[in-house]
Amino acid sequence: MMSLGRSIFLAGLLMPISVWGHHSVEDTIKELTQKISKSPTPELYFKRAIEYRALRKSKECERDLRAALRLAPDHYSSKMALARLLMTSEKYDEARTFSDELLRSTSSLPRMIEVRFLSAELAQIRGNHNKALKICEDIQKEFPDHDETIDLFHAYLLIKDKKASEAAQLLQQAYHRTHGVVLRNSWIDASLLAGEIESVWPVIQKELADSRFKAAWLIRRARVAQLQGAREQMHKDLKLALAELKTRINSERPDLTLISDRGLALAMKGDKELAKKDLSLLQKSGFPTRSFLFLEQQLND
Repeated sequence: MMSLGRSIFLAGLLMPISVWGHHSVEDTIKELTQKISKSPTPELYFKRAIEYRALRKSKECERDLRAALRLAPDHYSSKMALARLLMTSEKYDEARTFSDELLRSTSSLPRMIEVRFLSAELAQIRGNHNKALKICEDIQKEFPDHDETIDLFHAYLLIKDKKASEAAQLLQQAYHRTHGVVLRNSWIDASLLAGEIESVWPVIQKELADSRFKAAWLIRRARVAQLQGAREQMHKDLKLALAELKTRINSERPDLTLISDRGLALAMKGDKELAKKDLSLLQKSGFPTRSFLFLEQQLND
């Protein structure tokens, strides 16, 4: 049976990304196109859709996913991927239609969790905050071995509900369960948002000492300084972080996580207009909203 983690990973296959595993996406597309011209299958169209999405060619991606579904209307991976693509394209009604179809037709455990998670995301986007929370809570209770994506989204909902301390507690518990790095970093960020420094400060210090790339940790230390009113230290750390990010961000195909870090550093530094440009880039890219939540909040303060 497919692991729950693998299942949720598949749900995010077509999320916008900045770095892809292939050395040449274009070459892979050419190979797949040749195979499709000889003998088209749903799986080949699905694979090419993934490659198009890596190039952020949403129209071509959508075209291939629909082609896959014309050949096989119940092709699960294509239907799930298309629902997510429609969601990022703000075509919520059609995304909901696919989500409902998947809820009715899916029976395997990993896929059922994946589909329910999709319905939670759609509920949140459509403004049904309580429904989204309830779905997350139900998944967590029914499936203790759920993927960390559920915990991250649940925490995001709590933070949006101005319950940062509760979100930090949830993420800390999830981190102790899985020891996932993303959960650990999210726990630290939620704790800082809640003004709770003591439990996360040792981790920040250790990562600053051990990490090759320090920008994200310099920004976290700057957030601690901000909470403590140490503005000189805050600006010193932000300057160092921005200098590092300048060398790491590829202007042609930027890593959106680094753009989010840069935007947050600029906002904290007071360069609100530049920070808004980074926020706009993230919003237009379809990057998950929860990934730049702290940037939005810093700009709104």
